[in-house]
Order: sequence, then C-alpha cells, then structure tokens
Amino acid sequence: MVMKNKINKQQEIVHTLLEIMEKSTAAGKKAMHFGTNSLLHPSEIHMIASIAESQDPHIIGLAKELGVTKGAVSQIVKKLERKGTIKRNIDTNNRSKYLLELTPKGLLAYKEHIKFHQSVDSAFLHIFEKLPDDRIEQVLQIFREINNEIEKFF
Repeated sequence: MVMKNKINKQQEIVHTLLEIMEKSTAAGKKAMHFGTNSLLHPSEIHMIASIAESQDPHIIGLAKELGVTKGAVSQIVKKLERKGTIKRNIDTNNRSKYLLELTPKGLLAYKEHIKFHQSVDSAFLHIFEKLPDDRIEQVLQIFREINNEIEKFF
C-alpha cells in the first residue's frame, strides 16, 4: 500500500508538471496590452524589450542577439511601427542602416512588461520564501534535473 501511494504521488507530480508546462505555453502565446491600446504578441513585446535593452538597436544587431533572421526582425519591426511603439532613425554613423527607438507608447509597454514579470516573479518567490534553505536547494536540484530531461525531448 505504501509503494502504491508513492507511485500515485509520483504520477501526480508528473501530471502537475505537465499542466504547468501547458499553462505556461498557452500564456506564452497570449497577446496582451501592456498599458497600451494595442495588443502586443509575445514576439512583439520581446522585440520592444530587446530594443530598449540593446546598446546598438538595429535590425542586424537584434537578429544576432535574438538568434533569428533579419527578415523576422524586419517583419516584427514593421508591425511595431504600425502600432506606434517604435520608430526608425537613420544611423548618423552608418547611413545605410536604421537605429530603432521606442516611442513613448513603446516605452510604456516596455515598463509594463517589466512590471508584469516582476509580479509573476513575486508570486513564485512568495511560495519559496516559506521553505527552508535545504528544501530550496532540493527543489532547485529537481528543477535542474527536469530541465535536463526535457532537453532530450525537444
């Protein structure tokens, strides 16, 4: 009976983890307003964040930083320009490329995106604050092992 209970608990852990992954995947695809009147898809808000945080925010540099093609960056940039969150400026040092800059609307979205992540982080940290250090280390080790196992599937 003890063994069966342990197996049931292990199965519950696996199923709960899969539920968390499904919810996380769904949330990662959801467009949000981030304080603006425009819905911003995850790729768009992450491009806004990349532009805000980049030392040299131009299409080629962002493509390299994000590990995507120049075409992918260009498509997202066009959408963000139409939504009024970014603008292009000719680079005075190299007139053949454009530097990307956030508009006030883009800056608002960026700041709201940061607040969103802080609130999510806070919710999770609240859970872990209750645990003693040795339990936190155990949880961290379990998550590392799960992360390594997931890499085998994807």
